[in-house]
Amino acid sequence: MNNKEIKIKEKFGTNVIAFSTGKTDIFKPVLKPLFIAKCDDDVDEHIDEKQDNFKLLPRADRVNGFYTVVNFKENEYDAKKYQLAKEPSIQKDDILSVSKVISDYGGYEIQITFTEKGSEKLAQLSRTNIRKPIAIVVNKLIISSPVFASEITGGKANIAGGFSEAEVDEIIANLKN
Repeated sequence: MNNKEIKIKEKFGTNVIAFSTGKTDIFKPVLKPLFIAKCDDDVDEHIDEKQDNFKLLPRADRVNGFYTVVNFKENEYDAKKYQLAKEPSIQKDDILSVSKVISDYGGYEIQITFTEKGSEKLAQLSRTNIRKPIAIVVNKLIISSPVFASEITGGKANIAGGFSEAEVDEIIANLKN
């Protein structure tokens, strides 16, 4: 059985190649690269391994952990203005393991697996803070302030923040100790 290749031009200009097998036609889109010009006022999002990104993070005089933000006002997401609960909702003892992973976008993330008790605490923290930020404090810095869209069950969470590999390693070391 010979496959016949037919080029078809869609109304939006996308090339589609159709292969006819005699029984079924299989359509395969032909992808072309998309180039976007950089504007003068664009911020370069490249992470410099030598840059100390920790200097840019808000400080918090708290032990490592996950904290409720007690002064959150709707649509105000400035972590520098957050007042945190005195005690963490989740702390080191609630963490089973911490590891470095490569995100789907190519950067580095911190993957945390929680203990059974920690998983319950994470579910409770996320359930009571839907559409509100929390603060994740490591080494007296707010390294992330995620906003929950829904309750997190399953006992795992990833922290992403545009960190260099060295910074992720340092955060992991602080979370383990």
